[in-house]
Amino acid sequence: MKNAAGIALCAVSLCLTSVSFGQQAVPTAPIRVWNCDIHDSGYGTPDSGPPAIFIVSCRNGANSGKVVVGSDALIQGLKATAGDLRGPSGSVIPSASVQVRYGVEWDGGIATSWGGIKGPDILLESPLETFPAASGGRCLVPVWVTVRVPNTANAGTYAGTLSIEAKGSPPVTVPVTVQVQDWTLPDSQNFRVWTEVIEQPETLSAEYNLTPWSEKHWQMIEKSFRLIRPTGSRVLYIPLISRTNYGSEETMVKWVKKPDGSYDYDFSLMERYLDTAVRTLGKPKIVGFIVWDVYLTALTQSSATAPAVEVKGNPGSYEWRESMFAKLLAERQGMGPVVTAFDPQTKQMEPLILPRYDDPKSTQLWQPLWDGVKSRMKSRGLEDAMMLAQLSDRRPTKAEIAFWDRVTGGVEWMSCSHHAWQWLSDTQVTKKQMDGIGTIGYTACALDFQYVLNPEKDEKERRYGWKKPMLHGLYWRFGTLNSSSLPWIRHELECNITGNQRGLAHIGGDFWPCFKNAAGKRTGTVTDRFPESYWHSLNVGSWLLAPGPDGPVGTVRLEVLREGIQECEARIAIEDVLTDPARRAKLGEDLAKRAQQLLDERQRNIWRSRGAQEDDFQKYGLVAQYRTMIYDLAGREGKWKNTAGPALQDYIKTAKWRDWQSGLFSVAGEVARKLGD
Repeated sequence: MKNAAGIALCAVSLCLTSVSFGQQAVPTAPIRVWNCDIHDSGYGTPDSGPPAIFIVSCRNGANSGKVVVGSDALIQGLKATAGDLRGPSGSVIPSASVQVRYGVEWDGGIATSWGGIKGPDILLESPLETFPAASGGRCLVPVWVTVRVPNTANAGTYAGTLSIEAKGSPPVTVPVTVQVQDWTLPDSQNFRVWTEVIEQPETLSAEYNLTPWSEKHWQMIEKSFRLIRPTGSRVLYIPLISRTNYGSEETMVKWVKKPDGSYDYDFSLMERYLDTAVRTLGKPKIVGFIVWDVYLTALTQSSATAPAVEVKGNPGSYEWRESMFAKLLAERQGMGPVVTAFDPQTKQMEPLILPRYDDPKSTQLWQPLWDGVKSRMKSRGLEDAMMLAQLSDRRPTKAEIAFWDRVTGGVEWMSCSHHAWQWLSDTQVTKKQMDGIGTIGYTACALDFQYVLNPEKDEKERRYGWKKPMLHGLYWRFGTLNSSSLPWIRHELECNITGNQRGLAHIGGDFWPCFKNAAGKRTGTVTDRFPESYWHSLNVGSWLLAPGPDGPVGTVRLEVLREGIQECEARIAIEDVLTDPARRAKLGEDLAKRAQQLLDERQRNIWRSRGAQEDDFQKYGLVAQYRTMIYDLAGREGKWKNTAGPALQDYIKTAKWRDWQSGLFSVAGEVARKLGD
């Protein structure tokens, strides 16, 4: 496949480093099994005591524990089997609700330009025939146990076992204990913390060398949606223009040539994508129709008079990307959006460059298409979810904004950009921010985030970001959700909703680099095919899914993020009552006070796990300037979000996080019972 710059990229199927071992006769040795905290991104230590898994959860929750299987030789025939978990009064969590997965590292590694991913991050749903040796000659395999607690389960302690066997070794039995707290997590469709995880179907077709939109491709799209569903993300993107920053080579609505030179529109692909999402992800809260990208930027100097742009640097480097973007932008001045045309005579798809939106001919081209989109959204009950995408640090001209305002009847825009000072108010929602015409209804912002370290320092500085009327999520750049410590990932959403953001935004789902070089290194994402749509540091730089042998699978980072989301929902359930005077009064002063104290201490504990010291809590309530967070608080243990220092080690070694989790779910249950919920 070649992009506009003539750079060839080759899609290859997954080749885990261990596959070749499965084709050889290899020696085996007895296995050992030991404990390992789920936030340890490595393999723990064999001297951690007898293996046992202890999990805290709640009704309708899903939580995990893990052990590590080790051997001095390659491990063949590994299989871990979980039984039923038996609890109080004869209640049972059936084995069908217990998922066992196997951790492996990324094949070929992940470049530091995407943050790098260390350790056994990929969670395979079936074991490899042979697991390879790690550095040092030993073979190490984390075995993850994830328990999905039925929403009808009795509270109490459940016990069962995990049986682990491997070729050449006697089986090992690991006790599994699950403490179910007396609180019920809402269904993910009803989550109030905001999490946006983006599905990208073209990664899947490239990774597995599939014909786009074949039945096999659709099966993988469904799998991605199901993996994303527990996060509560309900955001879709439908490209109405092609060659976008999100990596869409073709549009989901095809322009069908008619004999008279005009066009009909084929909506079938868009409709199936919507229906697949509703069935497997859940009802979307936002469907962003991509109608603008940075390659449409109008330069102040025409290409005829502007000096030629020289492409510099090695392909893929920062210098190359910047100069290539500038060159392509200059070359396509005066051109409009690119869409996908279908010729019924030749049965071929081809790119079609349309007039710019400020051209008088554009209305007759786009109005019937939009009317068709709107009617199909309305028939699915999704009309209110419609938004226009995608703004970044570059924006459409006033004429382009006015065009789409007329065509759509005022549909709001989605934005992903730097700086959010205009969104920081927790009481005001501004309208028509775009030249007095267009309204930004959802913004993913890098920088300008606001956190609260110590909510008791000043009551006026408490924040409830989850209540914020403006839909404003924080976007972390530079692969942050790939590279950060697992405790940081777990608690980042809670740091946002106790600050001045609704949650996290612009996170990749299946956005991993699906193209490899000859050495097997992953070198490119679907976005990299279109350098004319380069967003600089705003490109999707993190992803939470991974390529398994037969389709997308989850990751360790996705699991800890999901557990953090569940804790956010428990916190919100409590704060929703504490901030409502009438309902707070029903709790009684004792419970209300205990609940607030628990939340406040939990908030400080989260920041302690990031390296905050006690003097920071005297100094900081609301941290209003993001530079304070980056340059003052970051100095304790290296970068505060990537710490490998004492705070992280204490978090993993003591497992205090489990007590915080248990106490949170317990108090959420007390509050719900007191109100009769």
